[in-house]
Amino acid sequence: MAKYQGKPTRFSRDGIIKSAGDHVASSDRTRKAVAALIDRLRNAAGMVGNPLRSVLSRIRDRIPLNTVIQKASDYRSQRLAGSQRYAMSAYSLPGALERIVSRCVEITRSLFFAVRRSRTAVIGIIAGAMIAFGVILAMDFVRVKSLATFQPNATTKIYDRHGMLVSEIFAQKRDVVPLKKIPRDLANAFIAIEDNEYYDHWGVNPKGIVRAFFINIFSGRIRQGGSTITQQLAKVLLTSQERNIFRKIKEAFIAVMMEMTYSKDEILSLYLNQIFLGHGTYGVEAASKLYFDKHVWQLNLAECSLLATLPSAPNQFSPIRHPKRSIQRHKIVLAKMVETGFISVKQAEQAFLDFWPDYLDYVSELAPTMTTMSARENKAPWVTEYVRRELVRKYGYEMVYEKGLQVHTTLDLKKQLAAQDVLKRILERQSETSAKLSFKNEDYIVDNYGDAVELFRLLFDIPAFRKKGSRQREKINNFIRDEIVEELDGLNYLAGIDSVSSFLDRYKGTYLEDKNLQKVEGCVVSIDHRNGYIEAMVGGSEFTSINQLNRVQQARRQPGSAVKPLIYAAAIESGEFTAASSVMDSPVVFLESDGGDWIPENYEGEYSGFVRLRKALALSINVVSIRISQQLGIEYVMKYLSKLLKFDKAETKERIPRNFSIALGSMEVSPLELTTAYGIIANGGRDVIPYAIRYVKDRMGNVLENREEEVQKILADEERDGTLQILKPETAQVLISMMQSVISGGTGGSASPGRPAAGKTGTTNNWKDAWFVGFTPQVTTGVWVGYDKMGLSLGIGQSGGAVAAPIWGEYMREGLKDEPVLDFPQYGGLITHEVCELSGLLPSADCRDTIEEIFVPGTVPSKTCDMCADIIGGVNLPKKGPAEDITKEQKKTIIRQMEKKKHESIFEHIHDDLLK
Repeated sequence: MAKYQGKPTRFSRDGIIKSAGDHVASSDRTRKAVAALIDRLRNAAGMVGNPLRSVLSRIRDRIPLNTVIQKASDYRSQRLAGSQRYAMSAYSLPGALERIVSRCVEITRSLFFAVRRSRTAVIGIIAGAMIAFGVILAMDFVRVKSLATFQPNATTKIYDRHGMLVSEIFAQKRDVVPLKKIPRDLANAFIAIEDNEYYDHWGVNPKGIVRAFFINIFSGRIRQGGSTITQQLAKVLLTSQERNIFRKIKEAFIAVMMEMTYSKDEILSLYLNQIFLGHGTYGVEAASKLYFDKHVWQLNLAECSLLATLPSAPNQFSPIRHPKRSIQRHKIVLAKMVETGFISVKQAEQAFLDFWPDYLDYVSELAPTMTTMSARENKAPWVTEYVRRELVRKYGYEMVYEKGLQVHTTLDLKKQLAAQDVLKRILERQSETSAKLSFKNEDYIVDNYGDAVELFRLLFDIPAFRKKGSRQREKINNFIRDEIVEELDGLNYLAGIDSVSSFLDRYKGTYLEDKNLQKVEGCVVSIDHRNGYIEAMVGGSEFTSINQLNRVQQARRQPGSAVKPLIYAAAIESGEFTAASSVMDSPVVFLESDGGDWIPENYEGEYSGFVRLRKALALSINVVSIRISQQLGIEYVMKYLSKLLKFDKAETKERIPRNFSIALGSMEVSPLELTTAYGIIANGGRDVIPYAIRYVKDRMGNVLENREEEVQKILADEERDGTLQILKPETAQVLISMMQSVISGGTGGSASPGRPAAGKTGTTNNWKDAWFVGFTPQVTTGVWVGYDKMGLSLGIGQSGGAVAAPIWGEYMREGLKDEPVLDFPQYGGLITHEVCELSGLLPSADCRDTIEEIFVPGTVPSKTCDMCADIIGGVNLPKKGPAEDITKEQKKTIIRQMEKKKHESIFEHIHDDLLK
C-alpha cells in the first residue's frame, strides 16, 4: 500500500480510507492467485523440461562440444549433419526452455503489478471503449431510422416519344418492386433457406447461431451461417464487409435496432430488393429478368425457389454457369420449404420435375459470361450514348447511374430500328463493292505514267482525259485495270517500264492497302422539322467497343453538291434569280493571286449552254452554282451559308473559305448541321432547333428539366424578336418545289420514297463522300457514306445518287410506312406562269416547248423569249440538253491558252477536289 501513498487521485481521501481494508484484502487475494498461477506454469515447465533435459544430456555425453561446433562442410554424410543439429539442440534447448519459462513468469508478474498500479487507467480505458461503442451504436441507430426513406440504387430508363422503353443505364442493375408484387412462394423460399425462424426472432437468433456453430464444427467446414435475414440486410446496408468480431457484434446490435424500428414485412421488402443474386443483378426483379426473362410477379414455385438458391454463393450456384450445382441446391431449397411447411412434398416434386428439362435447354443458349450489362435493354445504342453524355455532363455520374432517372426522349423507336437495319445492311454490301473498286489508281497513273497513258489513248482510241474527276479518266482507269494489267509484257514494251512487277505492286497497293483494313461507314439522322425532335440517330454501321464515333455530330466532311440548295436559297432570296432563270453553263476560269488558276468542271465533264435553275439543280451542274455565287458576291453567299448552318461569326470565319469553291461544298460540316439546314427549308424557312431529350424526371416523378418547353420558349422569343424566319416562306416554297425535281427527274431518283419528297445528292472528289439529304412534309433526313480515313474513295462511280440515295429512300419507306401520305404545306403565296422550256422567259410564238413554273409574286419575267426565234431563223444553234456538250471548242481554246501560259498542271490545284 505504501506505493499508493502520496500519489495524486481524483477520489476523496475519505473514499480511500473507507475502502482501504477491502483494498488490502483484494490485493492479497490477487497476489495469491498470481503466485498459484506462476507455480502451475513452473510445474508444467518442469513436467516437460525434466524428461527433455535427461534425453538431451545423453546426446551431449555421446557427442563432444568440439565436434558439435565443426563446420557443416566437415561432415561427409547427411546423417552426420543431422546428428550435428540434434547435438546443438542438446546444448541449447534446456537453457532456452528455462529462459522462456522465466520470461513468461516475469511478464505475468509485471502485468499484474502494472494493472494494480494503473487500476484507474484500466477502468478508464474500459469505460471509454464502452462509451465509444455506445456512440457508434447511437450513430448507427440514426442510420437505421433513415432506412425509412432509404432508396436503393436504381436504373435510369430512357423512353422514346411514345413511352416505349429504349435502353437502361445503371451501375447496379436493380428494379425496386413492392412486397405486395412479390410472390409469396418467393418470400417463403428465401425464409426457408436463409432464416426459417424469421418471424420468431428479434433480429438475432441465438439458437440459430449455436446450431450453425456445432454443425460447422462437426462437418469440419463452413456449412451453415448463423446470420438472420435482418443481420444480412444490416451487413449490406450499414456495416463494412470486413471479417472481424467487431463487425459481427455491431451487425447484431444494428439488426436488433432494425427489428425495433421496422416491421418484418418492411425488412423483408428491403432485403429482397437489395440482395445480390449474381451476374450483376441486385434484387429479385432484376434477377428474374436475367434468369427467366420475366417479371418477378410472373414467377412460379420452381422459379421462386431457384432464386432462393443464390444469396449464399451467387457465382457457385448460378444456373447459367453451373447448372449441375444449381440443381442440387434447388433440391435443398425445395426440401427446406417442405420442412418448414410452406409446400407439400408433392408440390416440390412436381415443381422440380416440370421445371428443369425446359430450363436446361434455355440456359444452354445463354453465354456463361452473360451479365446484366451484356443483357441490358438497349435498342438504340447510338441514341443511348448521345443521351448518356448529355445527362452525365449536366447531372453527374452518380445521378445518372444510381438515382433511377426517367428520361423521355424525342426518339421514334420505329424509325430508329428501321434506320439501324437499313444502314447496317447496305453498308455491309457497300464495303464489299468498294473493296473491289480502285480509287487512287487514276491519280497514280496520271502522276507517274502520263506519257504511257497518252500512248494508250492513241493506240486504243480512248478519248483524251481532261482533269481530275472526269469520266474520261475513269475510262482510262477501267481500261488499265481490266485489260492492261493482264498484259504486263505488252505494257512493259509500250511504256518502257523497267520493272513490270514493281509497277503492278505499286498500282494495286494504292487502292487495296487501306481498304482491306477498313469498312465503309455511314450515318443517318432524322429530324421532325416541325418541332425539332431528333427521331432517329445512327452514328455508324454498328455500335461496338471500337466503333463509338457518332458521325452524325462528331464528324465533319465536305458536303459537295449537297450544299447547293443553300446557294440556291441565297439566290432566290435575293430576288435576282427565279426557278426559271437561265444561266450559262460554260467553262469559267478563276485566276488566283499566286498565279494559279481554277477551272470548275461539271461531274460529266461536259457543258450545256443556257440552263434553267430548276434543271441545273436537278442535274447538279457545278458551273451554274459557281456563276450564281459570282453574281451574288462572296459576302452574300457566306452570310446565307452561316445563317442556314447556324454558324456564329467566329465559326463563319474559321470554317467557311472565302472563295467560290464554297458553292461546290468545300467547307466541312457535320451531318446534323447540314440536315438541320435542310430542315429549315422544309419548315418554311423558320428556325429549327434539334434536340433529343424532351424532359427528365427523378425516381419520384418530379420533373428535373423540360427541354421541350425551353425550345418552345426560345422559338417564341425569336418570333417576338423577328429572327425566327431565317428564309422567307416564299423562298422556302420555291426551293421545296425545285428540290422535288431532284428526285422526280434528277440525280436523286433512287431516293424516291413513294410519297412527296425533296432532296439533294452530294459527292466529293474521287467519290470520297456520298450524301443524300432530303425531306418529306413530316421529317428531314440526312445520310452520309464514306470511309473514316480521309482520302479513301468509295470507288469509281460511287456517287451520292448511287450510294446514299438508296439508303435514304429505303429508310424513309420503312420508317414512314404507317404514317399518312401528306403534301407539302403552302408556306407562301406563289403564282404559276407559263415560260419557255429552253430560256425560262415568257414564251413567244416561236417557242416550241413551254412549261408551268412557280414564282414569288413580282418575279415573273417580263422579257419575251428570243432564243427560239434565232433557232428558227436558221442560226446554227441546235437545242441541246445538259448531257450534250455545245462548248467543246470554247473549252479546248481556253485550256490550250492556259497550257501555253505555263506548264504547271491544274490537276494539283487545291480547289479541284469537288465533283458533285
